[in-house]
Amino acid sequence: MFRVTIYTNSDCVDSMRVKEFLKRHRVEFLEKDVAKNEKAAEEMAKKSGQLASPVIVARISGKDRVILGADEGMIRNVLRI
Repeated sequence: MFRVTIYTNSDCVDSMRVKEFLKRHRVEFLEKDVAKNEKAAEEMAKKSGQLASPVIVARISGKDRVILGADEGMIRNVLRI
């Protein structure tokens, strides 16, 4: 089992694409909009080392896997979808 958090920006096309991709594959996720939530932006930067969205953090077997950007192949691989 895994838990997915996606750090997005409501004005970011890649963020919208990733959200739609996850929805199509019925992956439940918690969304944190970094444009509207400074704490979420700081959290994203700490976890990913960058300020650009989207960033996906998947908690798998007790470890965080960080996916930068909208790489659907990487998302499929990490989430096994």
